[in-house]
Amino acid sequence: MKPTKFFCETCSVGHAKWQGQCSACKSWNSIEARLEARPLVEKESDILSLNQVQTDRRDYLRIDCPHMKSFFHKGVPKKSVFILSGQPGVGKSSFVDFLAKEIGERSLYLIGEESKEQVADRLKRHEVSGDITYLSSEVDVGQLRGILSKIRPEICIIDSFQTLKLDGSRSRSSQTEMISILGDLAFEYNVVIWIVAHVNKQGNLAGLKYIEHMVDGVFTFQMEKDSTRKLIASKNRFGRSDLKKTFSMQQSGLTPIFCEKKSEDYIAIPGRVFFPSFDRDKIELVRIDSMLKPENYNLQRDVLVGIDGPKFRFMVQILSHNSSLSLKGYSTYIRVERSVNSKSIEELALLGSLMSSLGKIPFDCPLILAGAVDVSGSVLALNLDVHQKEKLHNLCQDVNGKLVVSIDENFAESENVVSVKNLEEVEAIILKKAS
Repeated sequence: MKPTKFFCETCSVGHAKWQGQCSACKSWNSIEARLEARPLVEKESDILSLNQVQTDRRDYLRIDCPHMKSFFHKGVPKKSVFILSGQPGVGKSSFVDFLAKEIGERSLYLIGEESKEQVADRLKRHEVSGDITYLSSEVDVGQLRGILSKIRPEICIIDSFQTLKLDGSRSRSSQTEMISILGDLAFEYNVVIWIVAHVNKQGNLAGLKYIEHMVDGVFTFQMEKDSTRKLIASKNRFGRSDLKKTFSMQQSGLTPIFCEKKSEDYIAIPGRVFFPSFDRDKIELVRIDSMLKPENYNLQRDVLVGIDGPKFRFMVQILSHNSSLSLKGYSTYIRVERSVNSKSIEELALLGSLMSSLGKIPFDCPLILAGAVDVSGSVLALNLDVHQKEKLHNLCQDVNGKLVVSIDENFAESENVVSVKNLEEVEAIILKKAS
């Protein structure tokens, strides 16, 4: 008989014999016996040069929800396994329903905690398509290959991980093997697998900690004090893992909340725009508000808060000489949220705010303008480095805003970014003359 060794299933530390508590990580009842590994047999290694490796051979499922596109820029990747954890009752099942509905492709639910009738009732309430959605109460991973072969889904949802078993066993040692099998099946059947999992009292994934290293992404769904839900990525091999996206729970399921900061900053009113302020490694948005009041010539005045008077009057002259807009006949009231370090970074935002006030046009999302303006009306680049551009683009996505920058800034084109040459193009965007 092969010699037996003992290892902690939590931290993988080896022990000479079985004991109730691991002396390394202090976990109880985590020591399990393993047969000694077979001697390694030499074989020819599969070695390729970098140029021989074909990258990005993975298919992606299209999803139009801006929240999910922030996590997955190309779409939800197939041949991948993700874990969604959260406290009981937080809405994990509602989230995977939302995901299946947004993807809109053939989906398979493996149900371990509820009956098919309960899940079907919830799916219909959440308006998930019944023609392409299949339910199964099979929770033995060993039987999943046959189900996938028959249904051929694009997305497989397992609810929940704690109910899965392998050949009738739910032991800790079988959990890692189950995750490994699920990863193999995801590749074999070109499917994305989402696994719903519970958390313990400490808020950590219930079960073995290191299974998080075996999957492609780990997401947490949690409830906030105002009863909204937040989706948080702690691991994501296919996108950003520093995001928090907010949802509200409705009778018909989850609804994304796009303006996550609940403050007056994001109320859609004319004259309200933003510009970025950089402070070392940090970036934040600074608000500009402007109001224009029709006045007789002898009563006109400028009330300026947070901006230099001579500079404001100079920028007004640039606006009148390089656009179809004029401030003649108006008293001007402008407030910049706070002073900034840069001397020119707020110039484009200032003129954009005045354009919005003149046109009396609010924006349904935060409008962020970043650039300087010269006397010819050309929009000048701020010469941001690569990291600043990335941070600015990510911030724009986080608030679901639209970013207007100089074409010379060489920003990557996206639905959140508009590059302009001059004030005429800015005017067209703000006054919605552009198609």
